[in-house]
Amino acid sequence: MLYCVFTDLQKGLTVTAYFTSLPIVWQGIFAGIVVGVMTLLGAIPLLFFRNINQRKQDVLLGMSGGIMLAATTFSLLMPALEESKRTFSFSPFWTVTVVSVSMLVGIVFIKLVSRYVDFERYFQTNKNIDENIAKKVWIFIFAITLHNFPEGLAVGMGYGQSDLHKAFSLTLGIGLQDIPEGLAVGLALLSIGYSKTISFIGVAVSGIVETFSAIIGILAVSHIHFLLPIGLAFAAGAMFYVIIYEIIPDIQKHHHRDLAVNSLFAGFILMMYLDVILG
Repeated sequence: MLYCVFTDLQKGLTVTAYFTSLPIVWQGIFAGIVVGVMTLLGAIPLLFFRNINQRKQDVLLGMSGGIMLAATTFSLLMPALEESKRTFSFSPFWTVTVVSVSMLVGIVFIKLVSRYVDFERYFQTNKNIDENIAKKVWIFIFAITLHNFPEGLAVGMGYGQSDLHKAFSLTLGIGLQDIPEGLAVGLALLSIGYSKTISFIGVAVSGIVETFSAIIGILAVSHIHFLLPIGLAFAAGAMFYVIIYEIIPDIQKHHHRDLAVNSLFAGFILMMYLDVILG
């Protein structure tokens, strides 16, 4: 496949022209790969971090919490409302009801995961890190990875519509938003004592999930389109629960409360700028 791409480009086809000439399925697959790679780009700033003490742990976790709080609001909840209205053609009341119920299911799901899944059994963290905090961080990372699934689904499904430019804009927007989300995963892993290498791998895995779901989206766009708003709202509920119930209380437990909360605000504002500017 790559050899064919190279050969066609040599014949004079531009990248854009070649992309638009591909079957829709391949367009969706390539778009999924792009957003996965852009998630990994978010891990680049991790190269500049050294010696993660408690103060830096609180700042990093606060920043990642703020990034994801904004991403959940602008990239999941608001699109879920728009997609619900477009997909089901309900009245405003029932549009909000569908999203609200899906969010509640997401909250219940993540509560059950946090209660019954023993992340520490499978992922050993630094012995100096509080076990309860480490568990909550792992739930946070799990929720981020979960939230990447409907985003990837949206990218893949975008190529099932007639407007290719709109699908490309959606890919670019979600891809650019994935950069700070990848950073959030990496920062969370660093905050509980993992090395930069493991943090990079964790970010890569969260990106692969988005690539995988984009492929599912383009393959099944004609059959499960109604699941997109439900999936977005489900992931939003899971993320809201983890951030508000788990992350925010933890960053206020130590002597760096103000700094950690300010970092959360900074992360939220950064992600809000990206989401609004990218549309």
